[in-house]
Order: sequence, then C-alpha cells, then structure tokens
Amino acid sequence: MMRAHTRYLFILCLVLSCEAERKDSLKESEESPDKSEIQTIEKLTPKQFESSIKPISKEPDFEKLEDKQARLLQLYKEALEENPVNFSDTINFEGEDWWPFCREYWRQLSAVRKLSLDYFNLFVLEPSKKDSGISQKNKAFINRLAKELNSSVEKHAERYAPESIIFAIVHLSNAPSGTYSTQHHLKVKNNYQVIDKDRLLVKKYENSQEWTFEQENNIPIRFNEGVLDTISVFQNSKFYGYSESIKTDINLTAFGTATSECETEYFYQVSNRENLTKHLKMGSMLDFDLEAYRDERIDQQININRCGDCPSSNFNVFAKLAGSDHLYFAYASSGETPGLMLILRVEETFIPILVNTTDQFGCACL
Repeated sequence: MMRAHTRYLFILCLVLSCEAERKDSLKESEESPDKSEIQTIEKLTPKQFESSIKPISKEPDFEKLEDKQARLLQLYKEALEENPVNFSDTINFEGEDWWPFCREYWRQLSAVRKLSLDYFNLFVLEPSKKDSGISQKNKAFINRLAKELNSSVEKHAERYAPESIIFAIVHLSNAPSGTYSTQHHLKVKNNYQVIDKDRLLVKKYENSQEWTFEQENNIPIRFNEGVLDTISVFQNSKFYGYSESIKTDINLTAFGTATSECETEYFYQVSNRENLTKHLKMGSMLDFDLEAYRDERIDQQININRCGDCPSSNFNVFAKLAGSDHLYFAYASSGETPGLMLILRVEETFIPILVNTTDQFGCACL
C-alpha cells in the first residue's frame, strides 16, 4: 500500500502528445492500441502535464471576446467530430471492447485538453470580470486559479503544499485527518533533486526528539506537532475547511512524512475546534463560496478509470463554485485513490485540472 500520489490521477486528463499527431492514422486502423501507450501515459511528469494545458494561441488584443469564443467553440466542435466518444454506452471492461473505447477516449480528451486553458480564459476568467452574479470572493478565486494553471512545477515547489489554491482533506482509518502531497523532482545533469519547500521542514527538524509515529494501512506516518509552530505562514494565515454545506476555520497542527520503498509524501494534519474535521473535504487559504451540486454526467466522465494500468477511486461531484457553471469540485472518500479534483467544464467535456489524491494501491511503484 502506498501514500499520496498526486501524479497518478493526471491519467484521467492526460494523453500522449504524439496521439494528436497520429490521430488520422489511428482512425484508419482497426487494430487495438499498444498497451505500452498506457505505460507511457502513467509516466508523464507534472511538468509535462502543465505544458499540455498552455494556451494554443495568442489572440490579437483588438479582437472581440465574442469572436474569440465563437472560434474556440468551432475548434471544440471539430475536435469532437473527429474523435467521437459515446459516454452513454455501457463498456464491458472485463472484455476486449474497452481497448477501442479507451483509444477514442484518449484521442478526444487530448484534443479538448489543448483547448482547455484558452477556454478557461475566454469563458471563465474574462466574463467573471464583468459578471455581477459572481461574488468578489469567487472572482478572487478565479483569478488565483488562472495564475495556478500558468505556474511551473518549480514555481509550485517554492511554497508549502497547503499554500496551493485548494487541497484535499482525507480521512483514512488509523491515521489523523489531513492533506498529503507528493514530492516534486527536478533533473539536474543526470540526477533528480527534490525541490519542494516542504523538504526544508524535514531537514531542519530531522534530528528532533519530538517526532512520533502513527500507522496508516501499515505505513508509519512520522510527524512532529511542534514544527509548524515556528513557521509564520501557518501561524499568521487563516485556513478554511469546506464541504458541500460547511465552511469553517481549520488549523494545520502537525507536519510529517510517510516513506515507502517507492515514494516519500508530506503530511499536514488538519483540525477544527468545532469538531467538524471529519465532515470536511477540502481546505484552502482562500475564502470563497460553494454551491452544493450533484451531476451524474460529470461523475461518469471522470470515473473512466479503467483506461490505465492503475485503478482509481470513484469520484463524485459535491459542489460547484457559486455563480459559475464551469468549475466543479469532486471528492472520493475511500478506494484506491481518495482525494479531491477541481474540474473545468469545456462545453460537454469535463476536464480535471487540479488533482490532489492519496494512493492506497501502489501506483508509484509501477
């Protein structure tokens, strides 16, 4: 059993960049795709993920927003026509017919993902600046999300994990409630170096006598309740906990690590004075408003979890950003990869754009 593995669920929203270039030849072929393609998808790095959602073009500033939107919608329509997927079909994943389905699914998702950041800018970010139906809090969330989507892995690594725009609050048996984050690595010459700011906490307090241990699925979590007392961002900043019906103050009370044979994860324990911790699904330093929401269409798309070598939990949408019909939040409380997704609606396609999960299966070793 393994610890947090944020990279894994990117499989739901990533495909090989070469798939787009080969789509014509693949369409003509009736052969099943090579399983090596799946393995390559599994190994995509966070940096490759981020590069896949960069804007595909820089539109001239004088062009009207409506014209840009119309052209992007035409590109979206063409992407679906060239790569049709019928999500209403019942796929027999125990048989052989799931390979052709997954091939078409990757193709379509690849084509739409190339439009996703442009779509966010044109249909979410720009309209929010004038939309009186979106609160100032939520406009601030959208602006921060725009910066998040354009940040590099190196930029993300300059902050502690809970300083991300959102983070999952996971409740596992035999372990405290909290959030988990995978280490990020940067290749320097022929070596990979850990670049996360969180690593400095481990290095600074590695010889401390205050480390304690708790078991979580037979993997010990080594954590120190005094570490965060010395870090100003955790003492002077406010953190909020969210569910579909709750918004409350939370505290980050301990820092720790869990190291397996394949990966080391950072852990931040979450608590709430009103004893609401077990009901929370998400945390953030931002104060924003949610609207409880359920949608089986979204659940069906984001849970195409057999199109890869590793299983994943079943996620369910529980809320959307109030005032917006484009940003949704999904959560999995159990299974192989419990955690959180932020989903962007691109017309009728739903793209996970931020993912924070905990790997309980062991995909980091594959």
